[in-house]
Amino acid sequence: MKIQKFAAIIAVVLFSSFWMNSAIAQSNSESIILLNARLIDGNGDTPKENVSILIQDGIIKTISDTPISSKTTRVIDVAGKTVMPGLADMHIHITSSWDGDGFNLLGYKEQLNAMLYAGVTQIHQEIESGRLSGPQFLYLGPLVDGPDPNWPDISYSLASQTQASRIVNHLHKSGVHGVKAYGGLSSPEVRSLIHAAREVDLPVFVDLWVRIGAEHIITSGLRGLAHPPRRVTPEILTTMKQRDVYVMTTLSGYESILRFKERGLLDNPLIDSTIAPERLSRMRAVAGEDLTDGEKEEYGWRREFLDQMMDHIRQVHEAGIPVVAGTDGPTKGVFLGEGLHRELELLVEAGLTPLEAISAATRNGAMMMKAEDEWGTIEAGKRADLLVIDGRPDQTISDTRNIVTVIQAGRLIDRNDLKSRVIDSKDVHDFVPTEN
Repeated sequence: MKIQKFAAIIAVVLFSSFWMNSAIAQSNSESIILLNARLIDGNGDTPKENVSILIQDGIIKTISDTPISSKTTRVIDVAGKTVMPGLADMHIHITSSWDGDGFNLLGYKEQLNAMLYAGVTQIHQEIESGRLSGPQFLYLGPLVDGPDPNWPDISYSLASQTQASRIVNHLHKSGVHGVKAYGGLSSPEVRSLIHAAREVDLPVFVDLWVRIGAEHIITSGLRGLAHPPRRVTPEILTTMKQRDVYVMTTLSGYESILRFKERGLLDNPLIDSTIAPERLSRMRAVAGEDLTDGEKEEYGWRREFLDQMMDHIRQVHEAGIPVVAGTDGPTKGVFLGEGLHRELELLVEAGLTPLEAISAATRNGAMMMKAEDEWGTIEAGKRADLLVIDGRPDQTISDTRNIVTVIQAGRLIDRNDLKSRVIDSKDVHDFVPTEN
């Protein structure tokens, strides 16, 4: 059995099973009233004080400036705390190993728990959650790359434009939410892929490495860039805005190894509470090793490149083009869940305000997927994905880490239970499957 087919089948089977069970998650939601909240709604507006929120059947039913009372509904007083939308990481690779080099096909439960523990209730890449705890998923399926794919284990190879419709139709039947075009494709092949995807109403996201942001790519009808554009000019920014192109940020992915060996990083509660002890021990051992000559060289160019990409994100944002938070994790220094909080911090360092960074990790992702009527902000009628934060993330973005409560689709998530599952986890294998 070919590895490429194995990766695709795993994705499709998992998608199908979780999607069918999503109704179970909805039915287990409870009626909840949050009282005296400081509300950050995700739209970028100034927080409102002393807000009451009624949640019923997994949906935000009412938002009121006056207290809501009920004899039958669970009431939680959150006075002095902030309520904000659940976070969305719109660029991850759920089957990647922690160092970004191999695959971790058996550790997905740990990764799902880690993200939910860290307040990530929506992610872009993989499956919709249900009976298993974890974020709601948006699945892109295998990459679509050229004849010699960079990641052959998880890619479809497109060698000619005539293959585009067949590949897109197969992905569409598998239930994907979008298509990802990769670096080995020519511009005509990208356009043929976008044309085929448009026929079945699927958005296309493009990761073409050094060509990302080039004029002939951003005029092709794509929905978003998987990374910041490598080249930024007034003309490119104007075209991107006119074409309604979204940009995924992935700054933490560029930082990655620069951060991995920071003293005390692996003691961060959003990391050591969400990674199985055996795996965490291996990470600590690697983090404690001296830098190789290659790593020392990488440190130099990566810092410079990170600064450049932060500047490009700033220019994109100031041009009125929506930026969408994504981490490109996991890899060394980028941990699913915790990594998105680091992404928010880097966005603020790049020049966004804390409220703008929060919108990038909530509303903007929903808009990119044309799902803003369903999730992304705290408004009546939308899915009840909310976080209760001890702090003022509108003033200090790192306060998003101080999570008191996670509510997903109207369900109160037991974060202590998620933490105990990590301690008991046996899914600690990082491996690349071999062919027989």
